[in-house]
Amino acid sequence: MTQMPKITNLNLRSNQITDKGARYISEIAGITDLNLADNAITNEGALYISRMLGITNLNLRFNVIRTTGAAYISQMQGIKNLNLQSNRIGEDGARYISEMRGIRSLDIGLNQIGAIGAKHIAQMQGIENLDLADKYQM
Repeated sequence: MTQMPKITNLNLRSNQITDKGARYISEIAGITDLNLADNAITNEGALYISRMLGITNLNLRFNVIRTTGAAYISQMQGIKNLNLQSNRIGEDGARYISEMRGIRSLDIGLNQIGAIGAKHIAQMQGIENLDLADKYQM
């Protein structure tokens, strides 16, 4: 796939992709929309993905990404739509994600962010769509 320079949208949802696969995917240039939902990507894979340039839409829901992986993802520039639902990033992961700029749509539902994580997310500017379902009960 690294020989396919015209690919901008890549959907590899539910393909049992591991960190090794994430490393290969991260070598593909030109992708703006990446869906790796429902795979087996951990913090290591998040590190590889975070090195990709030009991603505006990133879906990593239902993987095995924790706080460290959220820190890696938070370093990505230009993300507009981010889905990290069901990864257990925790309240510290929510703090890292809250430092991202330019996000319009964010789903970090089912991540055990608690009240502290929700407060971090509440500080984000420009969010139009936000899903924190099942993370914080008032």
